[in-house]
This record gives sequence, C-alpha cells and structure tokens, in this order.
Amino acid sequence: MPDALLIAFEKGYNALPGVHAVDITSWAEMLMVYRQLKSDEVKGIYKAVIIDTIDIASELCQQYVCDQLDIEQLGDAAFGKGWSAFTSEFNTVFRGLTQLGYAVFFIGHANETQEEDDNGNTHMVIRPSIPGKKAKQAIEGMADIYGYAH
Repeated sequence: MPDALLIAFEKGYNALPGVHAVDITSWAEMLMVYRQLKSDEVKGIYKAVIIDTIDIASELCQQYVCDQLDIEQLGDAAFGKGWSAFTSEFNTVFRGLTQLGYAVFFIGHANETQEEDDNGNTHMVIRPSIPGKKAKQAIEGMADIYGYAH
C-alpha cells in the first residue's frame, strides 16, 4: 500500500520490501507515534496507517491503563472504571487517527468456530481473537461507525 505507515506491534514485515514501519513495544511508544502523526510534515508523507496487530495493541493499551490506575487488571477498578478508561484511551488514539485524515487498517489474528443458527444449520464463523469482550467491543464499535461489517 503506497503512502502507508505500518505500526508494528509484532515484527512480521521483514519480508515485505519497501515497507515504512515503526516497531512498537509499549503503549507509551504508540502515544509518541500518534503525536508525531499529528504533525503537518508527517501528514504530508503518509495517507494510511496499518496497525499490526490489533490484538497486541489492545493488550499494551490495557497494560498502560492498569499502570495509570495502579491496578492489576482492568476489572479491578470499581464500577467499570478500568474498562471505561481503556475504551477512552483506545478510541482516542485510533479514532483520532481517522479524524486526522488517515485511513486506518487493523490486522489481527482470528478464531474460527462452528456455530449453529436459529434454523439448526452449522456455519463457520471467523471472529477477531482480541482478548477481552470490552476490547472487542471497542474495535467493533469503530468498524460500525464507518459502516464496515465485523
């Protein structure tokens, strides 16, 4: 994809020639890249941002929020505040990229399952393997906003 920046939460792009990539190992690093993507100079270079993988991005964002709230797991914060903080943080960055004019593409791992419909027919269903129901909802919510099926 021309004029794209690959934000690599896992290294798997080495065999792709000409890829412009930045390696990310923490959510703090993602926030630094997000700030850089706001600059007019960088906006003139890239038209799209590819997140590889959204699974790992979600995990790092969750860890970041837990560290900020000084908790072990997002569910440890009372009244759903941990998950709410995660959703806000996650959406601020990824929706923010679209508001800056970038096309945003998510790459993720998938789980395949057989499910039965209301008529008793069995179908193969492929869903993102993003850990945590709330994390999946945040990502699926972004897809819904822009009219994409999930």
